[in-house]
Amino acid sequence: LEQWMEYREEFADELLRHEGLGAHLNPPSCETCGTSDTPYRCPDCFSAGFSCRDCLVLKHSNLPLHRIQQWEGNFFIETSLFDLGASYQLGHDIDDTCLLPSDYIDLVLFDTSGVHTVRVTFCFCNPNGARSCNRHVQLLRARWFPASWSRPGTAFTFRLLDFLHKLQTRSKINLYDFHASLASITNSAGLRPPMYRYNELALVLRIWVYLRQARRGGGSHISGGFEALAPGSLAMECPACPNPGKNLVSPQVDSWLNTLYLSMDANFKLKQKDRGFSDPPLSNGLSFMVPNGNLQEHLTHCSVKKLTTEINTCGSNFNAVSQAYTKNARGYAVTGVGAVDCARHGFKRPNGIVDLQKGERYSNMDFALLSTLIPSLNAGISRVLISYDIGCQWHKNIQNRINAYAAFPPLQLSGLEYWRVVVPKFHISGHGAECQALFNLSYTKWAGRMDGERIESGWAQSTSMATWTRESGPNARRNILDDHWNAFNWLKLLGLCTSLEKNLRQSLAWSRSQREVANLVSRSYSPETVDVWRKMRDEFDLDQSKPNPYKEVENRSSLPFDRHFLY
Repeated sequence: LEQWMEYREEFADELLRHEGLGAHLNPPSCETCGTSDTPYRCPDCFSAGFSCRDCLVLKHSNLPLHRIQQWEGNFFIETSLFDLGASYQLGHDIDDTCLLPSDYIDLVLFDTSGVHTVRVTFCFCNPNGARSCNRHVQLLRARWFPASWSRPGTAFTFRLLDFLHKLQTRSKINLYDFHASLASITNSAGLRPPMYRYNELALVLRIWVYLRQARRGGGSHISGGFEALAPGSLAMECPACPNPGKNLVSPQVDSWLNTLYLSMDANFKLKQKDRGFSDPPLSNGLSFMVPNGNLQEHLTHCSVKKLTTEINTCGSNFNAVSQAYTKNARGYAVTGVGAVDCARHGFKRPNGIVDLQKGERYSNMDFALLSTLIPSLNAGISRVLISYDIGCQWHKNIQNRINAYAAFPPLQLSGLEYWRVVVPKFHISGHGAECQALFNLSYTKWAGRMDGERIESGWAQSTSMATWTRESGPNARRNILDDHWNAFNWLKLLGLCTSLEKNLRQSLAWSRSQREVANLVSRSYSPETVDVWRKMRDEFDLDQSKPNPYKEVENRSSLPFDRHFLY
């Protein structure tokens, strides 16, 4: 910046130069035909030379969204190709002549460069089949998305929709501010504000996002079309987690690599106001949110069966347990979301997220877990580890609850090769000694250095959407959240190779150093003692009802002495 300060006058002069005629005292001749009547220029063209009206319109016969300026003797004023009489034929290539054009229509067109009025004619001569006569089809083929389907008068460029979508998924800008920004770009003084099309933009953006997701999920290429899309098929999955048919290791070789590590948690920021209406669903259950109808049927069944939360026997006092059936947000139809994530890599899971109506009820959280877990179990996964901040309490009667649920097929957790519930490493310190010994990830075989807290860091990205999704309709909100979680998974995917390589290098180095420490400690005891401890550890790893080698032994004989010493 200090170096640039020497050039600030030069930079300012060059910027000011664009406000006038440059090196000319008077408007030069038209750079195309040579006529002296050349008050027009196009700042959007690379060479913003001066042109006469006819040449300018001709040069922009395929560039309807360029902004035009007109010299008024002392300064430039804004004009447009529409004001200069330019018109554009839809339904044909640029050199094609339409034999049966419609009357001229003034189309309001939104683009990243602002809001434009474009004079167009539709084609009725049917050059490419009956469908091509539809006005909305002709707009789509021009890469303009219509705001209505029968007699469209407003459209949005594909470029604008793609730009807005990327802007929302990265910066979380709300649609109202974006629409206001387009109006400011068009006329910053507000003297000639453009047409207000906020509602139309909201509708088109929702459709645009759905079509992109469905297209990427194969909806345009499978038999049956969009209706044949399977639940969760539009969600981007974690490529590093075990996935039958894609990356499973042979069961005979290190079967622990096929363990599915999952995290569970709830977020009470992603609420939704009860506005008394329902909007049509688009991708209901096709991505991360579970099918809403199935969830409501499940909750009704649980209410009839009176499946309530169990008494808390944990030494901690987590609100997730004590307030599981408490609704602390009045006027809200949804008080938050419960989610199941990939615990190792932080990816959102297909059909792994549910709406919450009160607190962190087991019936809701179980529905999220079973919705995303059962397809994996059916595909061949038989080893599962669950990380949950209240896992010590939640796991106790899960088999009884599963048996009582009507929404899922029978499932016996005891039939799995491996089933383990743990508490994340940050949360474990808030639990009692019993939990810290039994549910500690540091004492769990095959867990490595996994902390189980990845789902917590993922909420930071999701919570930024809370202020505008809570005002949305129920189905629009689910579509928005699904889309943003897909974008979240995509960013995770882009950085996955780098993070996995970094973690592998660190793990190899730490493995060598920890092995040396373990061998050094083992040599401090007799081989017989070490063998007894290892046997005790192996038995506990297979069956947590066995004596826990990690639980501190309480020496009762020392208690009176300790009490006397302390007091």
